[in-house]
Amino acid sequence: MKHIIFTAVVVIGGFTACNSGTKKEVAKDSMPSVEESLMVKSNDVVDEIATTVEYKAVKPSDSKTAAVIAKYLKVVLKDDLASLKKADRKFRYSAYDLNNDGKDEYLVGFQNTYFCGSGGCTFLLLSNDGQRINEFTVSDTPVMVQKTTTKGYNDLLITSAGKWHHIIFNGTAYPSNPSVEPEYVQTPDPAAPALLPDGGPEYAF
Repeated sequence: MKHIIFTAVVVIGGFTACNSGTKKEVAKDSMPSVEESLMVKSNDVVDEIATTVEYKAVKPSDSKTAAVIAKYLKVVLKDDLASLKKADRKFRYSAYDLNNDGKDEYLVGFQNTYFCGSGGCTFLLLSNDGQRINEFTVSDTPVMVQKTTTKGYNDLLITSAGKWHHIIFNGTAYPSNPSVEPEYVQTPDPAAPALLPDGGPEYAF
């Protein structure tokens, strides 16, 4: 009798241990593999660093938008206003959604002695609500938009001293001096949107 009871206990205990082992195996199988984990992390890094988007059309400038930008400039350049002559208070602009949020940013260009020197001119990049994103120095027009984006903003090609330079957003702003950024030795894509092209209308602020 004791022998029968002991055998039953052993069988039940073995069955329980097998079930326990099976449950552990199922839990293990539900965990992502090392390869899957690395793939997710890799994709996250790629999305954060560089992606590619399609070109968008550059909207033609108009007096209504120019009037809004003129108000922004009076705020952004408030410390310069007293030094600006009437001829210096002229600007051109291009509207383009650089961060793909559905709202245009404004690249504002100046072509006068206050904002320009022998090395080039100063441009301002403003957000849709008039916040200063960037000030580019020693720059020439046009500015070419690239399909590649870095940390949410399109890469740009800006000429300085007759050479193209590849300008990449760093998460907060673009580098302010294109002349010290990597030279772009390839021929720019002729289909790339051109910001501040020659001959655009000029407005006052």
